[in-house]
Amino acid sequence: MGSMAHDTLEALYKLARQGKILTQEEMLEKYKSLWDSNLPKNLNIVRKEMIAEDYFKLGGKCLTDYYSRFSPFDQEITIGLERRVSIVLDEDGQFKMTGFIDRLTRDSAGRLRIQDYKTGGSLPTQPEIDADEQLALYQIAVEEMWPDNQGIELVWHYMQFDTTLISHRDAEQLNRLKEDYIERIKRIESAVELGSFPTNETNLCDWCEYNKICPAKGGPGAAFDNDQLELRPASEEELAALVDEYVELDGKKKGLESRLKEVRKILIACAEGGTGTRHKGSGENAVLVTLEESKKLPTRTAGQSAVKDIAALVENEGLYRQYSLLDINSLQKALDEGLLPRDLTEELRARQQVSSRETVRIKKAR
Repeated sequence: MGSMAHDTLEALYKLARQGKILTQEEMLEKYKSLWDSNLPKNLNIVRKEMIAEDYFKLGGKCLTDYYSRFSPFDQEITIGLERRVSIVLDEDGQFKMTGFIDRLTRDSAGRLRIQDYKTGGSLPTQPEIDADEQLALYQIAVEEMWPDNQGIELVWHYMQFDTTLISHRDAEQLNRLKEDYIERIKRIESAVELGSFPTNETNLCDWCEYNKICPAKGGPGAAFDNDQLELRPASEEELAALVDEYVELDGKKKGLESRLKEVRKILIACAEGGTGTRHKGSGENAVLVTLEESKKLPTRTAGQSAVKDIAALVENEGLYRQYSLLDINSLQKALDEGLLPRDLTEELRARQQVSSRETVRIKKAR
C-alpha cells in the first residue's frame, strides 16, 4: 500500500510539473491501476483480521485526504521526485551513502523542502521527528548540491493522520550526525573483517521471515552459543580490568589504523597511473591499486566564491532554473555529455579542478 501510494503521488506531481492536474477521480484510477498491476499473487498478510482490499481502501483514503488538502499542487516548485542523492560524510569522500528523496521542492521564500511521505499507522511526536536521521542525512546531500540555499526544511506527511510535521537541523547537529554514521560504518567494516555480525533483537523480530535461521531465535547460527561471552554484572575489580583492557585494545586499534594508512600510502606511491597495478605479496597475497584522475566542477568544499562564479555563468545563459538552482552534479553531467552552449562549456571546463581517486583492494596473487 505504501509503495503504491508513493508511486501515485510521484505520477501526480510529474504531471502537475508539466501543467496537467489530475482530478481526484483520475488520481484514484491511477492508484487502482498501479495496485492491480503490482499486487502479488501469493500474498501473505500477517494481520489475520485484514485483507488486501482493506489496505487498498486505506491507501485510497490517504490519497484522497492529501488531494483535498494540497490540490491544485501549486504551493511549491517541485525540483525532484524520487531524487537520488549522494551523502558525503567526510572531507576526503571515503565515507559515502546513497539516498532517495521522495520529493524535493522550493517554496515561495526560496527555502528547499525535503519531503517524505509516510503511510504507516503511528504518528511520532515532535521530539521524535527532531531526532529523525533519514531526512537529516538527505539535508547533508542537499546542502552540498545547493550551497546558496535560503534555508532547508525537513517535512514529513503522515497520510493516515492527514498531518504534516516539520523539523530543522543546524550545522552542529549535522556534523554530529556525520561523525556518528562514520563510526557506524567503521563498526560494520570491522564486523566484515572479523566475520562477526551480532544479532540485534527489536520489536520487528516477530515480523521477520528469517527467524528459522537466526541464532537469536534458536536457528542454525545458535550452535556457537556455548562459546559466547556470559553477560553478567561485574565486580568493581572486574569492571576496572575490563576498562583497562578496553583502553588497551582501543589503543592497539588506533595504532593499527595509523599503520594501515601509512602502508596504503606507500602502496599507492609505488603504483603506476592509468591502469591498475598489482603488488604481489608472499604466497597468494596481493593488492590491486587503481589510480584515477578526472576533472570536476568545484563544489562548496572548494570555496563559496568558486560556486558563485559558476552560478553567475549559468544564470547568464538562462539555464539557472533548468539546473535546479545550480545542482553541480546535473551541470557536470550536462558538461560531460556536451549538452551546454559552446561558450559556457569553455568557461566551465576552464574552472574544472583535477580530482584524484585511489583504491587499494586485496586480491589473490596470480
